[in-house]
Amino acid sequence: MAIKHTLGPWIARWDTVRYAGQRERLNRCVISTPPNDSCACRVVARIEGPFAGLMDEARANARLIAAAPELYEALRGLSCRDLNDGPCFCLSSGWEAGWHEEKCKRIRAVLAEVED
Repeated sequence: MAIKHTLGPWIARWDTVRYAGQRERLNRCVISTPPNDSCACRVVARIEGPFAGLMDEARANARLIAAAPELYEALRGLSCRDLNDGPCFCLSSGWEAGWHEEKCKRIRAVLAEVED
């Protein structure tokens, strides 16, 4: 599988901006790779708006987006999709088959959406 997304880690950085002609300052979050010696950071996403009364939610959303590469790798580690629906770690670990059917198939479906 060729990786098409920007590799992690990703970080979320917050600031405030006021665009020309606007009275209100906007909160802005830039989610990017951390800067390194070889190049500047690569912007992955931007979230911006007044977020009046919703800053806690906006910050939680930014943290979730920034954690996406690590969450993806964790799911890949749990999945047995490369075994073509064969036995996976949860069956070999003695976990009940119902857990495998429900959870592992859901993990495979999520990964299939991401890797499409």
